[in-house]
Amino acid sequence: MKLPEYLGPYRIGELLGKGGMGAVYKAEHAKSGDTVAVKLIALQISDEMRFRRRFDAEIKTLKCLSHPNIVKLVGFGEEHDLLFYSMEYVDGQSLQDKIRAEKKIHWTQALDIAIQVCSALKHAHDIGVIHRDLKPANLLIKGDGTVKLVDFGISKLFGNNLTAAGSIMGTADYMAPEQATEGGTTIRSDLYSLGCVIYAMLCGRPPFRGKNITEVIEAVKHKDHVPLDMVDPELPDDIVQLVNELLQKSPADRPPTALAVMNRLKAMRSGLQRMATMADTPSTGQPSSDAPMSDTRVSEPPESKTNHTDPAKTVARDDKTRPDDTVQFNSDDFASKGTEATWVNPSAKTLRSDQDAGGKTIPSTTPPSAAAGAVASGHSVDFSLADPPGLDTSIGTESKTHFQTVSDSEGQGGTYRETHPSEEHFSARYLSIGLIVIALAVGGYILLTQLGHPSPDDLITKIEAISDDESLELKNELERFVKLYPEHPQADFFRDRLMVYQVNAAVKRLKLRAKLRTDEGPLYETSFLQAMDLRDSDPSEARKQLQHWIDVFQESAQADQTQRELGQLAAFEIERLDAATKDSSLRRDDPKLAELSDRIDEAEKLAPEEQRRLLEGILNLYHGQTWAEPALERARELLKQSS
Repeated sequence: MKLPEYLGPYRIGELLGKGGMGAVYKAEHAKSGDTVAVKLIALQISDEMRFRRRFDAEIKTLKCLSHPNIVKLVGFGEEHDLLFYSMEYVDGQSLQDKIRAEKKIHWTQALDIAIQVCSALKHAHDIGVIHRDLKPANLLIKGDGTVKLVDFGISKLFGNNLTAAGSIMGTADYMAPEQATEGGTTIRSDLYSLGCVIYAMLCGRPPFRGKNITEVIEAVKHKDHVPLDMVDPELPDDIVQLVNELLQKSPADRPPTALAVMNRLKAMRSGLQRMATMADTPSTGQPSSDAPMSDTRVSEPPESKTNHTDPAKTVARDDKTRPDDTVQFNSDDFASKGTEATWVNPSAKTLRSDQDAGGKTIPSTTPPSAAAGAVASGHSVDFSLADPPGLDTSIGTESKTHFQTVSDSEGQGGTYRETHPSEEHFSARYLSIGLIVIALAVGGYILLTQLGHPSPDDLITKIEAISDDESLELKNELERFVKLYPEHPQADFFRDRLMVYQVNAAVKRLKLRAKLRTDEGPLYETSFLQAMDLRDSDPSEARKQLQHWIDVFQESAQADQTQRELGQLAAFEIERLDAATKDSSLRRDDPKLAELSDRIDEAEKLAPEEQRRLLEGILNLYHGQTWAEPALERARELLKQSS
């Protein structure tokens, strides 16, 4: 079927993207000249009556979405049996294209993008809308750094099947496990997809890949992702931990809400940037890190900006939407303060600024620049082809041609809406009270955390309760203990455990790096791994090889920081191998000593009180017996550490 020249009031222009569900075109309103993006539903799909009913119901829900980080629905209709809807036109680069171009995105910019996505998801989730297909291709980035999320509810609109018209419904690379198993989609499904998006920004690829869609889905359902710190050890631990939580297979194990994730992301960004600021070089005042930091300068008024150059126009896969009128705002500010960010009133084409509780204008700030972008006005205009206000706009077989615009009043189910002066007065009062309460709570929390630390026994109990020896939580608690209580009797024991963690993490990281490489990699890495691989099969040879490695690489004048760090781990492992060899030799010579040593090994795994009773019992029971002296010496050392 030939594409008509007009769909409703829009003159159809260039094709922006095409997929199994339909195509997206750039279009211009015949009277007002406004530019929008029009999505035309594929004919084989729109012919189904069940789809038409679902289309009508879902459009009514999507009308409520009104948020600076969500592409606005402008209108919807039917033209000669062709279903379509029009959206805000976004002139920008998709996150997918940005990842392809840059391979990896620095974590500071990734945090900024993720925070804006969380803000959009919170708004949608608050009014009961789940995205269902969150992925880099559905995230558009404007020139001022603003992120726009598109295609809300599209997967629900086209049904729960994995395929429709030959296309995957919900991209498998970013699909939550419950979506692949028909376990029911919830807001935590969107959070899983958000974790995949953050992972892709930091790693350059999604967490799971395969030769075909079946392999990807099986991996999503059953395999664990490679932790980010194994791919890039320079990433902050807090980011790695949050992504690990977002990518949990069970929805119950993920963070509960987009707001909770957004707050953690903001806290990370604030804390990490503060650390970078503290690390500034005093003589130059320049940060020690090359990482780009968020721009917090007050932006100039729009009329003061000159010589603006329009960015290159790109298409975010199949469903791209773009705008014309540029507005700058900081979506983080409005999300964290609970106030309205600068935005475009679609009908009045007026600019609204943030206001604090006293009604004073808060100047907007410019987020870090990303790619090109602009915001379309998305006007609500009475068209000659639009239905009268009282007409039923349900889309069915009887109405073959009609178009319905989305007015401002229909979008007031969302967060952003105009308020009367009286409402603003009371809202400001309640907001002031709320901010005071929050400030007091935060201040109290900071005071408590600064003045009081957990006791050594509390930390020991927490450490011993962690069963996974490779978890980030264990590493964090071990570091916390040795930092807070460096003179504690068990501090040396926990330092050794921390070193064991670092050795194992380094080996895993180097093995993963070698697996991902196409070449053999640096000689110092391959030699280090070869020596480490001998630890279980031939400890004596492993010790020799590690010592040779230290002689060749760590002692060299050409050794860099990485080689020096690996050298420290190699030296620690040599000490461990020596101790293990000595203990093994003693056990082979005397079966009784071996059994007693096994008892002491068990004591290391017990709670402090049980450990103390067992060790004291061994010391009292075998006191004065010469054959038991090596084991008793070890028991005394453990008892000293636990006291």
